[in-house]
Amino acid sequence: MSPLILIAAATRWEAAPLVRRLRLKPATPNRFEGPVGNGSVVLLQTGVGPARASEALSALKEQRFSLILSTGYAGALQTDLRAGAVIAGGAEELRRRPVLSNLLGTISPLVVDKDAIEAALVFAAAGVPVMGHLGLQPQQLQ
Repeated sequence: MSPLILIAAATRWEAAPLVRRLRLKPATPNRFEGPVGNGSVVLLQTGVGPARASEALSALKEQRFSLILSTGYAGALQTDLRAGAVIAGGAEELRRRPVLSNLLGTISPLVVDKDAIEAALVFAAAGVPVMGHLGLQPQQLQ
């Protein structure tokens, strides 16, 4: 089974460089899809804030993704927002169903070390969500 990767980006300026670089095609106005390597990528432009992210991501709850990436600020500027709350659907949902996940961070240019990738594959095979953060500015992808 080929990997299915989800990339969540709140705004158009966060999503556009990835859509362009990965050559994704629009499926809906806020969803872009396409083959990348031996897998497929779905990029979802969620809108800003936990409520919009939760609403946008709820449409995908039946799909099983091998890897989930959140790019952009992802709530980092909100001091009262706990890590994982955006992905879980808000602080209350995170308290109700805590997230166990593996977080991958890249180093420029989009490099993740071999051990981190192998760990992510073990987590994914066990059904534990794997999240990654690209840590790039839009101008780095142009």
